[in-house]
Amino acid sequence: MTVHRELNWGLLESVYNEALHLELLDLGIKHETEKQLHCYYKHHQLEKYFQIDLLVEDDIIVELKSVNKLLPAHRSQLF
Repeated sequence: MTVHRELNWGLLESVYNEALHLELLDLGIKHETEKQLHCYYKHHQLEKYFQIDLLVEDDIIVELKSVNKLLPAHRSQLF
C-alpha cells in the first residue's frame, strides 16, 4: 500500500514492480523480481517458463496487476 499511496494509480505494472522492489530493499525483506519458474506437464519439464513478478522470502509469489477493477480472474487460487 505504501507504493500505491506514493505513486497513485494509472501506471504500468513494471513501474509498480520497480517501486515495490525498492520498498522491499529498504525494509530488508529478501525477494527476487521477475523470477522464472519451471513449468511441468505430466512430470515433463517444459522449455517454457512462468515468470512471476516477485518471490518474497522464497515462499510468497506476488503477481502485480494494474487494472481499473479487480476481476475474479485476478484473485488467488488454491491448487
